[in-house]
Amino acid sequence: MVPSSNSPGLVNPSRSLSNSASPASKGHKIPGRTRAKLQDAHIHTVEQAAERLDISRCTLVHWIELGLLKATQITPGAPWRVELTDDDYRRLTAGDAPAG
Repeated sequence: MVPSSNSPGLVNPSRSLSNSASPASKGHKIPGRTRAKLQDAHIHTVEQAAERLDISRCTLVHWIELGLLKATQITPGAPWRVELTDDDYRRLTAGDAPAG
């Protein structure tokens, strides 16, 4: 017995998967790979805080471990949420150092 083209499990070769399959995000207007924006102006990702302080990511994590910056993780291994106030910025960048 020859299966009909309507049998489940058979693929119609004239129909390409690229035409029928599309990401669910397209039809529902779900944004693609975007980084979440933290709502508080003083809370930054490690990358954002390191860029603001003009230091490497590794240095920033070291400063967190030393207690120079306040940062939290929801669970161990989760991304850090770094609290970087204007006072922290001045203290760590010598922004308030006297001229000369």
